[in-house]
Amino acid sequence: MEQNSTKTVLTQDNETLIECPHCGFQKIINIAKFFKRSKPENFVSKCKCGYSFSVVVERRKFERHYFDTNGSVLRESGRGKPESIAITVKDLSRSGVKFVTEKNEALEAGANIVITFEFNDNRKTFFIKEATVRNVEGKDVRAEFKKLCGDIALLMHTAL
Repeated sequence: MEQNSTKTVLTQDNETLIECPHCGFQKIINIAKFFKRSKPENFVSKCKCGYSFSVVVERRKFERHYFDTNGSVLRESGRGKPESIAITVKDLSRSGVKFVTEKNEALEAGANIVITFEFNDNRKTFFIKEATVRNVEGKDVRAEFKKLCGDIALLMHTAL
């Protein structure tokens, strides 16, 4: 993403909060009349401070939080006891997670797993969640939680 751009999430009401990367001014706008709902779009916004910047719109149900922390995934193995796989969690939302394994194709789509890791905070907040692997591309894995998480932003804020 360019330095003079900002990323935002579109809600179901077609509203989004944009923040000027120059001065920090924020405003909520409705962009329904500008875009087709089926694909992500970008647009240019001009702040009241005079700064112009591009806005990258992400259409997702839940905001995604990016970070980099180590954890593990438990999966069933053919030997009857669960196998543990080391991972690095890359992003997290209420509905799913993206992580990287140490070796290619360590998991397969459709596999049921349990993800565990600690937030990097003073209290060492522990995260554990059942999920189903939805997509595997080499070492990159995307999984969907079997039950939605609570508000991840609140959890992360509380944990810090």
